[in-house]
Amino acid sequence: MIKQIGVVVYAVAGVSHSSTEITPPVGCGSGQVLKWGGSSWTCTDFQEKLGVYDCGNKAITKIDFSTGTFTCDEFDLVYGGHSSEQCVAIGGEVVSNGINKFCRFNSASCNSGWIQFEDWSTTIAKYCIANFGGSSLGCNPCTTTFHNWGDTPIETCIFQNTIGQGCFSDTCYATRTKIGCY
Repeated sequence: MIKQIGVVVYAVAGVSHSSTEITPPVGCGSGQVLKWGGSSWTCTDFQEKLGVYDCGNKAITKIDFSTGTFTCDEFDLVYGGHSSEQCVAIGGEVVSNGINKFCRFNSASCNSGWIQFEDWSTTIAKYCIANFGGSSLGCNPCTTTFHNWGDTPIETCIFQNTIGQGCFSDTCYATRTKIGCY
């Protein structure tokens, strides 16, 4: 099946392109794909460049047409956005809640490009007290509770803080030490 593609052109002041520089060729044959050769578009035989490869349950994540190589990766973590290999490569540990696999990081937040999975985390208690020049000015402190690894929201407590003139209510959050991400 041949699919039609579109080309998006952005205009930048002082830069111009001819239509042959940005227009892919028309009429690539069956089994051919477009290839940018650095100065012009050509059609190349997909089977000839890549051969017939099977990634099984994995997805082709990177194709290098110049060398005819590609990379397979299994996006096996929940929602299919990352793989177990990616998790481990950046210092995480693959874990499961019995239904879904996701990545546990020994940090307070997920790595860039990752999102917290549900409320999976570990916390430690945190003591919060107003501190204005070394004095709490009589405001009430609080200490959060904590939880071991589980799908549990971060604990909070309300303490009285100060900006120098009296006390006001403020929220204290437990310290997250591990987080589940996908």
